[in-house]
Amino acid sequence: MASEALPHPGDDLPATDPAAGQASAGADAADGVSAVSDEVDGVAAGSDVGEDVGEAPAPVAYAAPRAGLEEMLAGIWGEVLGVERVGANDNFFDLGGRSVLLVQIHERVKEAMGRDVPMVAFFKHPTVRALADYLAAEPAGEGEDEETTRTGQTRADSRRELRSRRRDRRG
Repeated sequence: MASEALPHPGDDLPATDPAAGQASAGADAADGVSAVSDEVDGVAAGSDVGEDVGEAPAPVAYAAPRAGLEEMLAGIWGEVLGVERVGANDNFFDLGGRSVLLVQIHERVKEAMGRDVPMVAFFKHPTVRALADYLAAEPAGEGEDEETTRTGQTRADSRRELRSRRRDRRG
């Protein structure tokens, strides 16, 4: 039974040398690292582990942003992401972008362009060139995101109405 192996209060315990314990722990850790290293080497040596999850995206050849809107977007992305060189075909998320950083980029683009840009546009057009093309072709306040906005407003109205009905039932 496991409790038999544990010391009980009042048992005489053998004296231990802290340095010996640390050396033993260090040796155990080194053995563990060595074992993990061997496993990783085995995977790298031709194992098929991970093949069904898909390969990493192939690197995209650098294409300089075109003057104007692409340069402005690339500059904003570079500042927010801390990336020295952002190409026209670089994907925001592949450069390390996350939703939190996208909010910062959204605000800067909105400020630079003097108009609101639907947040969903950044997800639908994740490269500098794609976003620039979308923004250049789309007049302010119009486009494919109008339906998304309308749906969101309808949903918000429905939620308000539901809350109101619940309050009426309680009160």
